[in-house]
Amino acid sequence: MDPAGLLPPLVDESKAATSEIAFSDATRMPDAPLVKPPIYMDYGLRVDIDSTTFINRGCTILDTPVGRIKIGKHCNIGPNVSIYAVDHSRGLDDKGKRYSTGHDVTIGDYVWIGGGTIIM
Repeated sequence: MDPAGLLPPLVDESKAATSEIAFSDATRMPDAPLVKPPIYMDYGLRVDIDSTTFINRGCTILDTPVGRIKIGKHCNIGPNVSIYAVDHSRGLDDKGKRYSTGHDVTIGDYVWIGGGTIIM
């Protein structure tokens, strides 16, 4: 948001296709996924969500600097779904510590994920 009006707009809103427009006109594709808040994201740097995807309330997405999350076209994600690209060791290392790792998570096209699902 630019309350002083000093920055140029990031998107030409007259040409933007919202999800509501896309739902009423099948020939239009939305410019961004339809996401109902709240949504929780860890980093958000390695998350790729197709613009035709719908994400319901309470979604948690935990990406990492080394683990990417990719969500395909026309996906429907139910409420309170959690998607984790982060993992940790199952035991302790030789210094008695646990370490975190990252693994890519890819959700294909036309996937429907029911509410409360955890994807790791």
